[in-house]
Amino acid sequence: EECDPREIRAQTHAVAGFGRLFRANATQPLQRAFRREEARYARVSVSDPGVPNGAIAVSIVPELSRWLSDVARTTKAMRVYADNNEMLIRFLSDTHATLSRILEIVPELTLAVRDDRLLYGATIVHENTDHDDGIPFTLYSNAFRRITIVRGMTREELSSFMRAIMIEQTGYDRSGEDLVSSLWRLALPHLRYLTIDAIAVQAKSAEPDTERHDIDRIQGDIE
Repeated sequence: EECDPREIRAQTHAVAGFGRLFRANATQPLQRAFRREEARYARVSVSDPGVPNGAIAVSIVPELSRWLSDVARTTKAMRVYADNNEMLIRFLSDTHATLSRILEIVPELTLAVRDDRLLYGATIVHENTDHDDGIPFTLYSNAFRRITIVRGMTREELSSFMRAIMIEQTGYDRSGEDLVSSLWRLALPHLRYLTIDAIAVQAKSAEPDTERHDIDRIQGDIE
C-alpha cells in the first residue's frame, strides 16, 4: 500500500538504519523472507498506474534519464555551494524545468528503487553502483522501494527533496534524523513513496524462537 507522507510516521523507527543492521545480523531464513517480500514489491512497482504503457512511456525515457543525472549533479552541488550561488540556482532551475516538461506528458512519475538503479516500469533510467554518493542506494538503504512525483511539484519542493537526499548522503544532520523521517517532516505535497517495513515483514514470517529473538535484538539496536 502506498502511503501519503503524513501517514508513515509509525514506520520510521523500524526503517531507520535497518538495512545495514539486517545484513550484518539476520539469519539466513530471515534474509530469504526479506528477499521474497522485496520481490513482491518489485512486481507491484512495474504495474503501478503511474507508469504509462506504449509510446508515451518510451518517449519520456531519454529525458527522464537526463533529469535523474541532473538530480544527481545538483545534489552534489548542494554540498559545496551556498543556496544563493548562481551556479546552484541555475542547476536547480534547469532540473525543475526538465521535470516540469516530463510531467506535462504524464500526470505522475513513478520510479521503482533498487540498490544500484532506478526503473521506470521495466526500463532502467538511472544506474549508479556507488554506495556513498549513489541516489539509488541512498533511497534503497533507507527502505524506499518506490517514489512517485506528481504534476505540480514546485522548484522549492524539488529542492527540499534533493537537499534531504544530500543530507542523508553526507551525514550533515546531527540530530540523527533518517531520510524517511526527514521527508515525513517536510510533507511535500507532490511526493509519494512506498517503504518496506522490514521489521514487520520479518516478525510475521519468523519462527517462534531463534528468528524472533534476532528480530527483537535488531529492533533494540535500531531504537
